[in-house]
Amino acid sequence: MYSGDGSFLRSDAVITQDQWDLYQETGCFARPFWVIQGDHGGHKFMFSIPEAMLCRLHGLEGEPPRPGDLPYAPWDARVRDALLEQRRLYEAGRSSVPVGATREEAYCVSRKDREKWFRTQLLAWLKPQVRQQVEEQDKALKALDLRVGKEITDEQMAEAEVQFVNETSHD
Repeated sequence: MYSGDGSFLRSDAVITQDQWDLYQETGCFARPFWVIQGDHGGHKFMFSIPEAMLCRLHGLEGEPPRPGDLPYAPWDARVRDALLEQRRLYEAGRSSVPVGATREEAYCVSRKDREKWFRTQLLAWLKPQVRQQVEEQDKALKALDLRVGKEITDEQMAEAEVQFVNETSHD
């Protein structure tokens, strides 16, 4: 219900006032993208299907923490850096030609090498987004002293990452 003075008294709307205002101004619907919480500059609100699959391949949660699962954090350099890295990865993943390459160099660059680099960077970017949630859950399980299965070593995880990067090309 609109009060007439520019504010809403009560609303059953499924969008926020900011989303509505942005839609009125731009014609585009704003969706939540980034949650500023945790120790790593925040994380995406929702992973894409390939991001979720990549996390699951490495034993991580296929979904980012929900808003409020981790302590909220202030906007700072960590948030800026994480968002800039997200933008860089997004653009690199969409680009078929490396930035700054000449036309001749573009034809010489191997698609397989670009994909390998992209998967390595994407995995490195995704891991901190879910790592804190995994650590929090691990602490809770350790407090209950429920040990299930064998523990994976850092070396085994690193080997699995190398295998993923090298063997998941789209040849």
